[in-house]
Amino acid sequence: MNKPALYFLRHGIAVERGAPGYKENERPLTSKGIKEVKKIAKALKRMKLRPDLILTSPYLRAAHTAEITGKILKKKKHIRYSLNLTPSAKFPVLLKELQKLTKKNTEIFLVGHEPHLSGFVSYLISGDSKARFILKKSGICKVVYDPQKLLPGKCSFAWLLPPSLLIS
Repeated sequence: MNKPALYFLRHGIAVERGAPGYKENERPLTSKGIKEVKKIAKALKRMKLRPDLILTSPYLRAAHTAEITGKILKKKKHIRYSLNLTPSAKFPVLLKELQKLTKKNTEIFLVGHEPHLSGFVSYLISGDSKARFILKKSGICKVVYDPQKLLPGKCSFAWLLPPSLLIS
C-alpha cells in the first residue's frame, strides 16, 4: 500500500517581481507560464496523480496554477486557499493546518512559492529549514508521511521533478 503523500508544486512563470502596476500578491502567470502549467498538469495526469485536495496560496500566480492543475486533473472542486502558503507564513502554523487536513485527505497538492515551499519540505524531512534544494517554477516534489506522525523531521523525501523532466 502506498504511503500518504504531500506534493509541493511551485507556481508557474509569472510577471516579474516589481513590474509596474502589480502588487506582489497580484502578479499573474505569463502566457508562457500558463502554457507550461498546462503541460505540467497533463504530465501529472499521465502519472495518475489524483489529489484529494489542492491547497494553494491565494496569491494570483499560485491560485491560477492550482486552478489550471485542478481543471486538468478534474479536481477543480477540491481547491482550497490558505494564507499559510504565502511566502511569509510560519511553518508550524502550516503544519497544524495539514495535520487537520490529513485526517480526511491522504494525497494533498500544496501550491505556493519559493523559498517557502522548499523550506517547508526541509522542515518536514529534517526538522529545520536548512536542507535546501531548488524547486523550479512549475516543478513538483513528493514527500511521504505517516498519518500518525506528520511532524517536523518525521517525513521522507520521495522525489523532485523539474519541469524539463515532466514536459516532453
